[in-house]
Amino acid sequence: MNLFEWYLKTNIHVSISVWSLYKITFFYINSYQNHYLDWLVFTSSFVGYNMLKYSPILFKNKCKILKSLEIVIFFAFVVGVFCFFKLDLLTQIIFSICFIVVFFYSTTSIFSVFSLRSLKGLKIFIISFVWTSVTYLSLLSQMDFKYEFTYIILGIQRFIFVFVLSIPFDIRDVNIDPPELKTIPQTFGILKSKFLGILLLTISVLMFYFVTEIRPSYIIIETIIYIFLICLLIMCNNKKHLNFTRFWVEGLPIIWLVVLIIFARC
Repeated sequence: MNLFEWYLKTNIHVSISVWSLYKITFFYINSYQNHYLDWLVFTSSFVGYNMLKYSPILFKNKCKILKSLEIVIFFAFVVGVFCFFKLDLLTQIIFSICFIVVFFYSTTSIFSVFSLRSLKGLKIFIISFVWTSVTYLSLLSQMDFKYEFTYIILGIQRFIFVFVLSIPFDIRDVNIDPPELKTIPQTFGILKSKFLGILLLTISVLMFYFVTEIRPSYIIIETIIYIFLICLLIMCNNKKHLNFTRFWVEGLPIIWLVVLIIFARC
């Protein structure tokens, strides 16, 4: 396995993507720097995604994963726990809720009675909820609530973005996902799923009409990112190379953050 493949398979790329969305929130709410939260967002995403990906293999098939990955997951977990106890109570509650949701979604073999996987069509909503919580609601304690309506709009937009970002993955896996998952493409078909994603992103852009506290340049950049996502959504199908989704689609928030940083320094 080459380094690039290891980078993707160990979910480092998606963890950086989650972290990038979280850092984007800093620009929008003009938040202060918190290194403990920085590390917790990254490590929790890394541990959470590997738990989702590999726990069925460990518990159902009794297979082992890479020793190097086990070591990295262990250290990420330790760093995450340390950072968790350095944060305020509200942030701890938000991350605890996310951990519980991910835990009961991933460990189907142990707690089958409480398994969230058994609830049809829930997968994409769980992903959207957890990403929104980690990348946006985790900064709730730093928000100035005289702008609460704006923050509600931004939270809805973040949920929509992650929801649409997840659709290409469901399209890719439409023929291999168990029918009981009832993903968006399984339920509506690939073409209607793409139309749904485009419609949701269009609604999200129109919601900027109600936002007055965000810099116009940020709105323009986000709109451009939406256009890129629409293009990726149109291009995706269940025959695309695996790297189309796990690198390019998952990497879109990273591109978004880089563009924001460049414009912020101009």
